[in-house]
Amino acid sequence: MAGEHFEVESAGLEPADKVNPLVAEVMQEEGIDIAACKPQDLFEMFKAGELYERVMTVCHGGEDKCPIFPGTTKRWHWAFEDPAAVEGDHDTQ
Repeated sequence: MAGEHFEVESAGLEPADKVNPLVAEVMQEEGIDIAACKPQDLFEMFKAGELYERVMTVCHGGEDKCPIFPGTTKRWHWAFEDPAAVEGDHDTQ
């Protein structure tokens, strides 16, 4: 959405071993190939001392579990249902 204005990284509290295939499919529909990406662990990034101007949490319950990153000047929460919690076959998801 922000084009070249931001460098974006994504991480989770409990990252899966691989990207959810349905998430990869939806991103591919938008022209973004994430199929070969490996989910990152949020706390590993935190322990590595990564500095961020902005942090956005996106899953229900994520905001209160997310660590405070040093140097963060803006923080937003935009709640989404966790795609890993969806049940059913491809047509119902």
